[in-house]
Amino acid sequence: MKRRLPWSVLFIATSLLALAAVPVWLGQRVSEVDRQISEILEPARGTMADLATTHARQMSRFQEYLLTGSPAARSRYEALLEVERSQLARLTSYLSEADLDLRQMALPVSRWATQWQVEHQWVLDDPGLRPEFLADLTGDLGRYERLLEASEDLREALNGAVAEGEARMTET
Repeated sequence: MKRRLPWSVLFIATSLLALAAVPVWLGQRVSEVDRQISEILEPARGTMADLATTHARQMSRFQEYLLTGSPAARSRYEALLEVERSQLARLTSYLSEADLDLRQMALPVSRWATQWQVEHQWVLDDPGLRPEFLADLTGDLGRYERLLEASEDLREALNGAVAEGEARMTET
């Protein structure tokens, strides 16, 4: 004859197992959120701050080139393009592990930066266009504004994702 365990023993055993497993599961969940914040979101926010500085410096150097035609100003501007490429690559790398919404929000930043710089390249390729470009900077400033807006949207989304992750860690 088979002997059956009483329901109360099974209940106690299951409860003890749950009491042991739940903290481990919660700890893993908190660790994953913390990893995402520290290895993806925070570095991406830092890179966005670096990009904002680089874009402001690019604007300054390009305007200096427009005003003076100085080869040194042009060289400084072109060096900043390389810095920006590196920063965009780093941002893309960080966001490759982020959710789709954040990855999609990075696309306009890259698109507007490229469009802004294509206009600059025409002047760099033909310095004779400098006076014409200087006479009407509204298009250039408009593209720069759209770049700043796209960057700000991504920064706000990153800030929101960090705040959301921190709230999830606090809840658990």
